[in-house]
Amino acid sequence: MRSLSGVLISKGKQKLAKTVGEWLEKFETDHWNHVQKSPTKLNSWHKDYELKFNHLPKDEPLTLELLKRVVLERTEPESRSRDGYGMAFRLLAEFAELPGEGLKEFEGVYSGGNPVNPRNLPSEVKILETGKLFKGGWQWLYAAMAVYGLRPHEALLALPDRLQEDPPLLEIPNATKTGYRIAFPISADAWDFDVQSYELPPIQIEGRNNATLVQDGGS
Repeated sequence: MRSLSGVLISKGKQKLAKTVGEWLEKFETDHWNHVQKSPTKLNSWHKDYELKFNHLPKDEPLTLELLKRVVLERTEPESRSRDGYGMAFRLLAEFAELPGEGLKEFEGVYSGGNPVNPRNLPSEVKILETGKLFKGGWQWLYAAMAVYGLRPHEALLALPDRLQEDPPLLEIPNATKTGYRIAFPISADAWDFDVQSYELPPIQIEGRNNATLVQDGGS
């Protein structure tokens, strides 16, 4: 057994799995034997592993050649995606103790993206006018994202207990991407969002991780 990024991964050679699907099942079982299934960890599993493993042919034998082929087919050189695929597939290969040089050549190649140009951001008036297109809980969700600078899943999970204070505050729970914090409203002269009239849209929240919470409208 060895430690990889703080997570214990058991050696898998003694297990007689052969196909990709069998190895993925064993890898996931081993992962959750050492990692608590919190919403944050489930979100990380989905983003860092599951989305990438979904592109592997489950019925084929697991080989380094197969893993390298999928990385090259699905990613661009020096991209964040290639770096992520390289890390996930390398850990899978090491778990299965595949012979060869491994997949480290695909990691550490991301050179960064283009800087954000703040002039591309919409104006306060545009943000307000767009908010009027939404109704009910959808309008509150939009307002919470605009006024407090929240991610969609943070707005859906925010605790409204302190909205009646001056200024109205939202508590962001620990299960979100950045963890627990108090969110303060942003001052904008053009806005008249009624964030104190708390109402969530009809989205299924229970049992969904942060990555999938709003991907399909929550249905």
